Amino acid sequence: MSDGTTSRLPPARVRRQLRREAGFVCAHPDCSEPYLEYHHFDPPWHVEQHHRPEGMIALCANHHGRSAAYSVEDLRAWKASGSKSETVRATVEWKRERSFVVVGKTLGWNCGTWLHLGGEPVIWLTQDERGRDMFNFTIRDSSGRTAFEMRDNDWVAHPKWEDIEIGAEGRSLYFKSKLGDISLRLRFAEKSIATIFSDFDYDPRRQLEMLQHLGPDLGPLNPLKELLESGLTAQTGLICTVEGRWTYPQQVEIAHGYGRYGGIQIMKSFAFMVNCVVQL
Repeated sequence: MSDGTTSRLPPARVRRQLRREAGFVCAHPDCSEPYLEYHHFDPPWHVEQHHRPEGMIALCANHHGRSAAYSVEDLRAWKASGSKSETVRATVEWKRERSFVVVGKTLGWNCGTWLHLGGEPVIWLTQDERGRDMFNFTIRDSSGRTAFEMRDNDWVAHPKWEDIEIGAEGRSLYFKSKLGDISLRLRFAEKSIATIFSDFDYDPRRQLEMLQHLGPDLGPLNPLKELLESGLTAQTGLICTVEGRWTYPQQVEIAHGYGRYGGIQIMKSFAFMVNCVVQL
């Protein structure tokens, strides 16, 4: 039988209900993995193609793959037990030697600290022992308490979230607070550097010609000149796209195509930032 459903991916409202039910982590009693998939068990998908939340459960990929070992009674008991913890934590596995950060219409590379607000860094990069970039964030709620933090790719979402959605492959992370004062979406993708530039209509050859006219020593722009001259644009880079809004210590709104900080819209047109920081 079927209720007309053709895709195994449940509608957004069903996914959200199942995540909340499990406390935004795997429903298995011994697991706290937030990278979730959605298991149809009562009845199984091969018996009936449905998306009724009472017959589904949120599981990590590991326990979803083992789901045949669990009885319907086991799964019902896990659903009934509810949230195990108010704090959700995990690790972003994406690490590359060349990483770009996209905020609004701004493409940042080799910036270290990208966004600095109210006397502290908000978005910045560090490197591991192999020279691979790691991501760091500090997002505070309207009262100044830390709501979300990431340190060297390890992240913690502190309590009081309306929704947390983490793609099973770790390509996207989404957080929305119960008070509505915070929303944050991070998306990771690996592309050729040439494609990254092309997506922003950025012509590296023209940029290189301009840089060569400025002389041999360009100070903070030297890394960009080396990147363009070395042919590395044919290699791949990691791109992290940041979108969201929060209110502390200043109002921040970041969406596709614009960034607004403290009520002031900046970067109305494309900007490629190298060794720069937005500081307010």
